[in-house]
Amino acid sequence: MTVTATRAAETGAGPFDHRRTVAANLAGAALAGVAGVGVTWLVARGLGQAPAGAFFAATAAFTLVGTVAKLGTPTGLVYWLARLRAQSDVRLIRPC
Repeated sequence: MTVTATRAAETGAGPFDHRRTVAANLAGAALAGVAGVGVTWLVARGLGQAPAGAFFAATAAFTLVGTVAKLGTPTGLVYWLARLRAQSDVRLIRPC
């Protein structure tokens, strides 16, 4: 029996311990939150009230435009590929 299998049998965990993954995700989320607050504070203090407001408005507009641009993309791609296969036009489909 390998060391990993022995440790998994002793602790009751499977071959992959999800605790490290959960801890890494939690640490990453905390770091992202702190970084977001830090950037917001730096922009607000560094630019002043009116330019910071314009910066945050532009950031929000960019985020909204990007989100709207992605609406329906996965569904459209699936539909497009299925339609090409149904029409036997596989020359337009190439392997990734």
